[in-house]
Amino acid sequence: MMMKPKQLATLLLLQASALSNALVEPNAEKIGTVAEREFVDPAVSAVSSPVSIAMASLPALMGVANMDVPQVDNPFGPSGTSINDGLGLGSASQSGKKISVDVRSGIPAFVDLVKPIMPGDGVGNSLTWSVGALHLRLHDDDPHGPPQTHKEIQDIALVAVENWFHENDGYLGIDSRSQLFQQGRTRMAVHGSTGEMVQLSAQRTFKGLAVKGSRATATIKKGNLINIGLEQWGEIDEDFDVEPSITADEAIEAVADHAGREVIEGKLDCKSELVILSMVKGLQDATTTTTTSTKIPKVKNDFFSKLRGQVPARVGSDAEDEAETEDEAFGSENNKQDSSAVNEYYDYMLVWKVCPVFVGQQQEMMEAYVNAHTSQVYSFVDTVDYFNNARGSVYPTSNDGEGADGSLQADWPMPYMYVGSQTTTTGGNYEGPGSMTATYRGPYVDMVDNCGTDSLTQSGGINWGGSGGTDCTTPGFGGAGNTHSSRSGFYELNKIMEIARSRLPNNSWLQGRLRSNMNINNSCNAYWNGSINFYREGNGCGNTGEIAAIFDHEWGHGMDRYDVTSGIADPSGEGIADLYSALRLNDSCIGRGFYLSRKCSGCISCTGVRDIDYMKKSGSPFTHSNAKSSCGSSVHCIGVVYSEAVWDLYKRHLQSPPYNYDDNTAMEIVTRMTYIGAGNVANWFSLNGTPGSSGCFSNSGYHAYLAADDDDGNLNNGTPHMNAIFTAFNEHQIACPTSYDVKDSGCPNNPNSPPIVIQVISSDAQVTLTWASVNNAVKYEVLRTEGVHQCAQGKVLLGEVSASDQLTWTDTGLQNGREYYYIIVPKGQSDSCYGPSSSCIAAIPSEGPYLMSCPNDSVVFNLKYTTSPNTRQCTIEASSGWSGTVNFACSTSGTFSGVSCTVPSSIYLSGNSALLDLTIAAGTSATEGDGTVTLTATGGGYSTIFSTDVLAGNYGIAQMASYSNGSPMCATYGASCDSGTLLDGRGTRGPEENQPNTRDGVDCDGDSGTYHSDESLDRLVVRSLNGDDMIEGTTVEIEATVWAWSTGSSDTLDLYYSNSNDMSNPNWQHIVSKTPSGGGQQIITAQYQLPEGLNHVIRGNFRYSGSRSYCSRGSWDDADDLAFVVRPLALDTDSPTGSPTASPSESRVPSSEPSLHPSLTPSTSPSRQRSALPSTKPSSEPSLTPSISPSKKPSLKPSTEPSLNPSLNPSMKPSSSPSSSPTLPTSRPSVSPSTSPSQSVEPSFEPSDSPSSSPSTMPSLLPSSTPSLAPSLQPSANPTFWPSYLPSLRPSESPTSSKNPTRVPTTSPTKNPTSFPTTAVRVRAIFIFHLLW
Repeated sequence: MMMKPKQLATLLLLQASALSNALVEPNAEKIGTVAEREFVDPAVSAVSSPVSIAMASLPALMGVANMDVPQVDNPFGPSGTSINDGLGLGSASQSGKKISVDVRSGIPAFVDLVKPIMPGDGVGNSLTWSVGALHLRLHDDDPHGPPQTHKEIQDIALVAVENWFHENDGYLGIDSRSQLFQQGRTRMAVHGSTGEMVQLSAQRTFKGLAVKGSRATATIKKGNLINIGLEQWGEIDEDFDVEPSITADEAIEAVADHAGREVIEGKLDCKSELVILSMVKGLQDATTTTTTSTKIPKVKNDFFSKLRGQVPARVGSDAEDEAETEDEAFGSENNKQDSSAVNEYYDYMLVWKVCPVFVGQQQEMMEAYVNAHTSQVYSFVDTVDYFNNARGSVYPTSNDGEGADGSLQADWPMPYMYVGSQTTTTGGNYEGPGSMTATYRGPYVDMVDNCGTDSLTQSGGINWGGSGGTDCTTPGFGGAGNTHSSRSGFYELNKIMEIARSRLPNNSWLQGRLRSNMNINNSCNAYWNGSINFYREGNGCGNTGEIAAIFDHEWGHGMDRYDVTSGIADPSGEGIADLYSALRLNDSCIGRGFYLSRKCSGCISCTGVRDIDYMKKSGSPFTHSNAKSSCGSSVHCIGVVYSEAVWDLYKRHLQSPPYNYDDNTAMEIVTRMTYIGAGNVANWFSLNGTPGSSGCFSNSGYHAYLAADDDDGNLNNGTPHMNAIFTAFNEHQIACPTSYDVKDSGCPNNPNSPPIVIQVISSDAQVTLTWASVNNAVKYEVLRTEGVHQCAQGKVLLGEVSASDQLTWTDTGLQNGREYYYIIVPKGQSDSCYGPSSSCIAAIPSEGPYLMSCPNDSVVFNLKYTTSPNTRQCTIEASSGWSGTVNFACSTSGTFSGVSCTVPSSIYLSGNSALLDLTIAAGTSATEGDGTVTLTATGGGYSTIFSTDVLAGNYGIAQMASYSNGSPMCATYGASCDSGTLLDGRGTRGPEENQPNTRDGVDCDGDSGTYHSDESLDRLVVRSLNGDDMIEGTTVEIEATVWAWSTGSSDTLDLYYSNSNDMSNPNWQHIVSKTPSGGGQQIITAQYQLPEGLNHVIRGNFRYSGSRSYCSRGSWDDADDLAFVVRPLALDTDSPTGSPTASPSESRVPSSEPSLHPSLTPSTSPSRQRSALPSTKPSSEPSLTPSISPSKKPSLKPSTEPSLNPSLNPSMKPSSSPSSSPTLPTSRPSVSPSTSPSQSVEPSFEPSDSPSSSPSTMPSLLPSSTPSLAPSLQPSANPTFWPSYLPSLRPSESPTSSKNPTRVPTTSPTKNPTSFPTTAVRVRAIFIFHLLW
């Protein structure tokens, strides 16, 4: 089956002429500026996304059973020499994994090597400067000794790399002699004082011109060439014309025509130059099942050229063994492309690079690439970086309300978050003006909230806000997944991972993305199983996803799993997970706030599950003997033995004579020992050994900490802190008295005084520290932290400064207005040699004399009802004691009328902060439309602007379905009905919650294939066309989200509706059958006219092949229903009546004055009652990015508007653990695969004080004594309103909680409020479960 080639952009088909202004739509975000016609030709932008395939994966991807790829003779190498032999890659079985091929050119994109090319200590490196490396001398009179400076190392490394490329051109299929290493075109970096690592980047040139985007790279480590890379490297014809047909001035004229603006003659922002522009073009559609028959641009290397045009066929499970994951086959996630990318090839154009300056140009710096023969503009962009910020409210340590760290803290940065195509900095900053969209996802963390999906689109920065309540309570925008758990977890996990990366920069697991499943519908637990998982509040326990120590603990299991030993340590991995958490938060209480009304067993003050400071419990160390007598098999209890020992080392022994370290220095010493030492510990102590000597074996915890503390490679002469380490471990009976003579030694002439910070400069998003030197310091470490604990918590190691360098450090990427804390630690001759740290230094970066911050959520006015003004408070805060007057003005703009704003004219600041009320109102004459309100502050020679979106309209209410009577159902009429995530998956594939999700109870789902590789119907939405309520007899639109197999061409969606008012006995009528436009997640839409009656059901039957049916029952088929009610035709909704009140349940009961235009300002009430989410205006256009939440359990969510009817048919069935998504298969199996074995999870939050109830190896998820797994949701005692026009919902029916309580729309009220972002998650199933309690 052929994969569909990528479609070429329209601009590739334009005739060779200047681009007309009419061909490029203005950039809406930059209208009125010189950048309003900013654009990049798709053929140019695509080239920056390389597509390479490991040669070992090629047989599976090409549909070839056996293919000895590496052993094919290369015609450009020595006769009879194979590629792997020529490059020195070893056997064919290994060399195929060492080469990745660029499928656009057939050229090797990456080659992994172990090739000595200059003297060093690398494996197999026997070169010496006196003999083996004479050929590397730059001149005949060079000395024979090793290089003395970095410059000498760099020059010699360049010669060595050049020589290697020249010798291997034939194997690579390139011409390095003419296209690489041109004078001034190579950049290099040398790392380490001895030049242990050298990096090289060589610009490719052709006939003297730079080939933009194409280069060669090389890395040398300890003298060995360990890899080379060739980027965007395709064949350029020898007759390629490098003589331009137009001048640079004519190119600038073409750009001026494109921009529709006048240039300032003679003024340029860059020098005009000729370059060769790399582009991507597509091969013609292929017509065979294995290869393309179309023209393939020539490539020197005949073997590699055959690889291009090969289209991945869909093969059997054997292919999965060859290419274990899609990532392995197509490179890293950032490089992942549609498989059709093999039908692309490189093309090159001679262009002028020009940077004209236009009349009226302000801060913009425009750069353009223009065809040097035809004047066609390929690119016209503003190269200025713009600045914004993402933030939200976070629980720093716990949600227990005790102190600042137990209370919600507003406007904390959201670090390393994807915002649009960017990733925020550690301070939550990102670049670019205009409206952008964010989710709780980034390069390191992916939050999957069982309350629903999250997405927030805002201008001028992203502010996720905050609110009262717990579990599924949200601020009223950002989606149902914008919960306390998602915000707090995203912040805390990114922070502990930032700390870990600074300590272990080469750990590959820390560079990957961790999935965190929040608000699982259960209580009193959290666990690790390859992802980390957290439960809601209930049964006397707090929400474990709102407690920082629990995040850090569960993350700690992953760190333990993926360290040097690559496995969970014995006899318990709980202790090291506790230590990672305790050292991050500087708190021995693990999980403070876990218990809502009691303390842990034997604890003086800790409300977590245990305390690892024995002085806060019994006053005596918990020893090996204690564990043997009282712990049984409880790993939580056993782990306390060594976690207490390490905590004692930190808090007592290192802070006592003879060391007398301050708390910050002691924390850094122990943090370093733990991150380094724990990595090679497979067994902390021998549980069955003799107490007192149970650490006497290789790589015990005791020996590992000694090795990490060693300063000279000889443990027999002691270490700098051996006495403290021995005492701490020996008090817990897990040291080894016979290993070494216990003595402190080493670190001669160590620094003995703290550095004095002499200058702190705060500026825009950065802080610069300067300090005075300390005697005997060889270097200094700079560390940073933030938050309410100031320096008293775990810190990020920012870097080192040599004592011989300028003693200054600039920390960038910070959040303006946020206080950061720093310490400087002097170091001696070894990393183990610590001097006392500096005092804690506070600094606040700032971009002006004052900061203005305002709630950034949208304002919605529903003109159907009387509206109230929306007043939000902005904070104006002086920076660095500034005094002066700040003047304010506000204005409205947009398609509406009758919307106004008011604000005080000025405020005087005297080094303080003040509150400012911004009031936005819609008058009685207001008309529908959307726009913005802009607040401008001016003073002190500085001006700043805040803007927020405003929507005004006659809106219906978007309804979220809950499970009822066999399928998702919206029991209240509205503008739309959305199944959300209730249908995600197919049968047991996913699995699909509440399967089969049909009103008649007939199971039409097949159980073959793989979740989100093979077919599934994941979501159904039905909506009105005008954004008002759906009304009987009117036309509505159905939007179905499906997961299509392969290209989707073999799949069909059959849509049906029932014309029977009896939802339990549908009478199916066919609407339409449609085929998806591609593979993977696809949106299919259709319209139909609602029949008479209030009760309606639609069905989607998604099938592989076969004939049209409402229940095809194929092995890969999925049929699901969505039930909903509509508004009667004669119902007058202009004047709502009745005086109902909202109950504490999740039902929706309209109030006497429906709040369809509420303020979205987070509630300040400490109450945990669920707050209401504002209504949203449905989009008239279907969303192209539906939400696909990995959650299989719909979750509790506050409603947009109180319901007309509580949900029916309660159930206390707990949520299942989210499943992992396996590898994409490449063929349809001939037999249905068997279902995977069930997974048993041990209770992670089993308190360590109950050893008798410790779990067996793989017991049930929850202890048998656990009470009800879902809190009862009783209806309100207040009267409820049951409309007479809903006969199917009689007041006599007892309103109770549903199995899947009603949820609200997951988007903020934006211009397209029904749009749901796609969150594609792939997680490998790991059958290792570590549970904290």
